[in-house]
Amino acid sequence: MIGDVAGLEAVVGAPRAAVLGKTIHALDDGSRRVLAASPAAWLGYRDGTGTPRTTLVGAVHAESPTRIRLELPPGAVGSVSFVFLLPGVRETLRLNGVVRAGDAVEVREVFVHCGRCVLRSKLWEPEPTPPGADFLAASPFVAISSWDADGNADTSPRGDEPGFVRVLDEHTLAVPDRRGNGRTDTFHNVLACDRVSLAALIPGRDELLHVDGTASITDDADLLRTMPVGRSVPHAALIVRVRHTEIRRNAVLPLLWRARSSTVDGVPDLMRLAVAHAASNQRGALRAVGRGLAGALSDGLVRRGMDAAYRRSLRDEGYSSE
Repeated sequence: MIGDVAGLEAVVGAPRAAVLGKTIHALDDGSRRVLAASPAAWLGYRDGTGTPRTTLVGAVHAESPTRIRLELPPGAVGSVSFVFLLPGVRETLRLNGVVRAGDAVEVREVFVHCGRCVLRSKLWEPEPTPPGADFLAASPFVAISSWDADGNADTSPRGDEPGFVRVLDEHTLAVPDRRGNGRTDTFHNVLACDRVSLAALIPGRDELLHVDGTASITDDADLLRTMPVGRSVPHAALIVRVRHTEIRRNAVLPLLWRARSSTVDGVPDLMRLAVAHAASNQRGALRAVGRGLAGALSDGLVRRGMDAAYRRSLRDEGYSSE
């Protein structure tokens, strides 16, 4: 079992400065356009009893670069976190903030999350689910909410082949960790605060499976070998001791599934947005280079290169390159 930061980073590596450098602390124009176009976002929050919750919410409005507004679930307080989905788009936009009066949220962090989890899950390519199939066995995509020692929230997407969240026994789940954006926010938070929540969806269905419990991190080789993709074995897994589960209908999901068949107009390429965020944190010549890369993305050159890199990376892990 992994119990400290040194042990964690020995297995998954330390967060890279280049990745952390893509974080901005207010909504830029591109981020505001993403929020305006997103029909649904994962929300991680704690309710009035301190219980961690993860769910899907609908429209989120950007009132200013540092403030958003939405219809928050009853009792949502303190630090909250979001993952914004764009139908048909691989990358997601993550936002962390703090609840203020009147369903307003003060923006603290904004960053683009890479598209591997969406590609692994084939989120936008749903197949019919057999009636009565076990929810987790049919789910290719979940969001996990966690909190650090200071109570700051983070919600992270996870996607893979259906059934990738393993049921070890009636009270224990295992979520394999594969290569992603390299921030390892969830793992670092769990080392400081073990309470987590997750929500799972099945493409095309209007229900969410909600789970809350406590989590730990394992690098147990015997367990990890049971969760391969091709020849690729995850380097670690999140173990969730379940305290409560329920399946609930979610009014936002039908909007998300309807929207996936339409074109998302007026939204910047999210990889271009990530480059712009990184450039905004640089100075002088480095900022100019970043802006140049963002311009190249607008011509589609880097976008095509990134798509090729995604395919190559997933093929190396054992996934289909299609």
